Amino acid sequence: MEVISAEAELTEIDSRFGDADHGITMSKIASAISSSVAGANGTVQQMLDDAAMSVMVLHGGSAVPLWNTWLDGLQEAAPDSSEVTVEQLKAERASG
Repeated sequence: MEVISAEAELTEIDSRFGDADHGITMSKIASAISSSVAGANGTVQQMLDDAAMSVMVLHGGSAVPLWNTWLDGLQEAAPDSSEVTVEQLKAERASG
């Protein structure tokens, strides 16, 4: 995953302007989302809810609540089925 491979670069950039935790936090978030998707065995809505919950419990910077809120909003708009079409994703993106 590109976010995980960019952890050092993101942390370096953040060290110039912040507290140098952004790369670590984004890597945690990406790993949590990836694990949720890999372990999904229900509906798209359940998968996104699992991803939101796995991000919510992370310790990290301000990115954690932002990603949690975004994922939670996606799951609320997601279809309660095991598949999603391109059209549904576009509609979800437009509404989120």
